[in-house]
Amino acid sequence: MKRGPWLAVLACFLLCGCYFRPTPTPMPAPTATPARTVAPTSTPPPPTETATPTRTRRATPTVTLYVVQQGDVLGVIARRFGTTVEAILEANGMANPDLLSIGQMLLIPPAPTPTPSPTP
Repeated sequence: MKRGPWLAVLACFLLCGCYFRPTPTPMPAPTATPARTVAPTSTPPPPTETATPTRTRRATPTVTLYVVQQGDVLGVIARRFGTTVEAILEANGMANPDLLSIGQMLLIPPAPTPTPSPTP
């Protein structure tokens, strides 16, 4: 079997380390980023004090979602939430208060706010 020049070439690459040495990737030189200069501006005059009207927040009425349970009656549900049967019927687009289904979701509107009576 002839060994020929291939063995000599392989030995040369292995001994020199040329074959397994990766070529370094050139990195770009860092460049300086120019700093922004801010031009001075005149200072605005201080604000003058003025009376600010205060707003009173009203409590936002919230709607409750109720899931009908076995044995529920619309009148009892209305009393439990402080509202009326009529308000629940209207909120849910229902006409008959006797047609409730177990698992049915009802929108329960907030309790009506009492109208203040005039003082004598």
